[in-house]
Amino acid sequence: MSAKDALGVNYIPHPGGAANFNITGGTIEVEGTGNFGLGVTNYSTPTASADNYTTTVQIGVAASLTADARSYVFANNNDSASNILEITTSGIIEGDIMLGGGGSTFNLTGGSINGYIYGDFDTVYGTPLDTQNQGTDTLNWTAGTLSGGFFGGGGNDYANLSTLPSETGNYVFQLDGGESDNDSETNQDFDLLSLSNNEPLDIEGRYLTRWERIIIEYSTVNFTDTLLTLDQSPLGGNFNDLGDLFVNTGGTIETNKSGSSGTSFTLAGNLKLGGGAWRSYGQSLTIISGNVGNGGSLNLADGVVGGSFIIGGDYKGISGIIVIDTDFGRLTSDSARINGQITGTTEINVIPYGNAGSPGAIPIILTGANPPPEGSFQLEENGQPVSGIYQYDIYYILDDKNSGVYLASSDPSSMNSVAEYNSFLQRPGIRLAELIDAGVALQPYVPLYEAYQSVLLEMTRLPSLKTRSGGRYDGGAALSSGPALDAVWGRVGGGFDHFDPQSSTTGYDYDMSSFEMQAGLDGLFLDSAAGALVGGFTAHYQTGEAKVHSRYGDSKIHPDGYGFGGTLTWFGTNGFYTDAQAALTWYSSELKADDLPLSPDDSEAFGYALSLEAGQAFGIGDGVSLTPQAQLSFASVSVDSFTGAYSDDVDFDDGQSLLGRVGLSIEKESAWTDINGQARAANIYGLANLYYEFLGETTATVADVLDFSSEPDDFTGEIGFGGSIDWQAGKLQYSAFAELTASTGFSTGSYGYGGNVGLKVRW
Repeated sequence: MSAKDALGVNYIPHPGGAANFNITGGTIEVEGTGNFGLGVTNYSTPTASADNYTTTVQIGVAASLTADARSYVFANNNDSASNILEITTSGIIEGDIMLGGGGSTFNLTGGSINGYIYGDFDTVYGTPLDTQNQGTDTLNWTAGTLSGGFFGGGGNDYANLSTLPSETGNYVFQLDGGESDNDSETNQDFDLLSLSNNEPLDIEGRYLTRWERIIIEYSTVNFTDTLLTLDQSPLGGNFNDLGDLFVNTGGTIETNKSGSSGTSFTLAGNLKLGGGAWRSYGQSLTIISGNVGNGGSLNLADGVVGGSFIIGGDYKGISGIIVIDTDFGRLTSDSARINGQITGTTEINVIPYGNAGSPGAIPIILTGANPPPEGSFQLEENGQPVSGIYQYDIYYILDDKNSGVYLASSDPSSMNSVAEYNSFLQRPGIRLAELIDAGVALQPYVPLYEAYQSVLLEMTRLPSLKTRSGGRYDGGAALSSGPALDAVWGRVGGGFDHFDPQSSTTGYDYDMSSFEMQAGLDGLFLDSAAGALVGGFTAHYQTGEAKVHSRYGDSKIHPDGYGFGGTLTWFGTNGFYTDAQAALTWYSSELKADDLPLSPDDSEAFGYALSLEAGQAFGIGDGVSLTPQAQLSFASVSVDSFTGAYSDDVDFDDGQSLLGRVGLSIEKESAWTDINGQARAANIYGLANLYYEFLGETTATVADVLDFSSEPDDFTGEIGFGGSIDWQAGKLQYSAFAELTASTGFSTGSYGYGGNVGLKVRW
């Protein structure tokens, strides 16, 4: 159908009546000023409208409706407040639609519209006086494309965009809430725009106009320009008369997505995050002129430092978060400036960026002349941020015009200003001791690195002959006349040690639980009237856990070690003995700080140890003997360099220990024959030892230049007791042995206790 300078399909309503237009296909074309393809005109006379009249229009996918610039695809000229009009289209529309007086609903469910939808009157060629009964108009857009716009006009109007694909953003459209009287000084309408359950949309904020409230949920909206202005209305319930942008659960706003330096976006209105997020990219500026209620996320984190929010009004934290990138090496960060009052609580999630950190203070929340209330901003529960060797915390600072919340490695208020504080900590040549004296917080891995070699040295040191062998050999007696292989044996041991170093850069101590399994094969190399020479091959497995404590936090070292070694022992018939040992151990250690989410890869290390021991047994009668003895044990540990989880490069000097021991044991031996004629023997002993560490200092170098060193106690005392029992079964001889010891340092609070049990089988 085609109409030139004429109406197309026109219906004249009657009060209380209804009209249904169902266009399933075909084409309607109209042209000429004021004409329409489909429409409703006034009842009886041009000024007499029909009340309580319902109009329903259905336009199918096969329908095409076209109107030229001064005519309409559809027009409602029945100006009645009680009108009810609903149009649903999935067809092709080229031209404008005027919904007219009363309430109306327009459903765009598919197809396309290239034109404008006017809720009450034509804002281009008409005036508000054209429609006296401006009602509530609603746009429901669920599919299809709109190139043009929706103008709500007077009344409380609504636009609902849902389930739209991302391609929708390829079209330019304007959504305007409108006003009842363009000349009114006071806006009496309350218009609402809602976007929900859409695919990500690119929208220009300048085309969303005169809405008192916008709600975004389960949708991502990327504003591709620089401005979104919400209408000012006293009906919004805000004392500042600004409109509200709500970003609820599942909703995300993105701005400055190009990431270019110097770009900006302004929201002229209030922002209320109710579980949603606002993401701003790059070194850009986002300005929110009104108040902010943060029950969601203000997110500046994108791997680029330098983005910022400016909040012109008040800020209320409603258990929301602010996410920022921070370059601790350059002491720069994303940030927010709040010009109004601050209430509530907000978590700060800091994403470390760039090189390893430096000591100093970084502004993240600036508040002008007044600092925010204590506790209003807190670090997220994943803990204090760490970069390099430093750990940072939140501090509230009053500093002339730069008051606010700072991330700092110690309290900047210890000096006159933040600038003075940073200048002191950043000066060339500052020594590590000065940083520690200034209260600079180190991250928990630093004391772990310092303690690491000490833990491995403790595990690498070799035991005494008595600990290793128990009562496996009869002193002074011929041992065997059989083949070279004389015995197979095994033992397990464990212990607990509290290690409190005599000196330490970080002031750490640790508690270590350890477990060891060792097995060996012994053979008789020489058996003579003067004595016997016994050699052996050993294999061992060691594991443990050292819990490192310091003022900077707790951490754990979990080493596992595997290795082998050899022994050579001379047992003289006169009670004199010498014992030599050597062992090699390869370690793999898990390193973990208790309160930090990241950890380095497992650390690899190698250790070796050498020991020489000598003693002389003196019989004092009745099976009792005294044995003074001395031992010198050397251990060395080499740890591979690595980079920690927080860009902290770690190197280690070879840790070395030269431990001297002098001691005395007293032993009681008994032997008898059981009722079966089998030989039995047992012994018990007590011992006392004094240890002296000749070396023992260990050093970890972190960040290439900072050395962290510690030294153990010089002197340590030890007491213990043990025993063994021997028996024979057939051609096999068995010996079970056990030992318990306890030790204490003389200079510090170090102490330990342990034990081991073993079994030897001879043939």
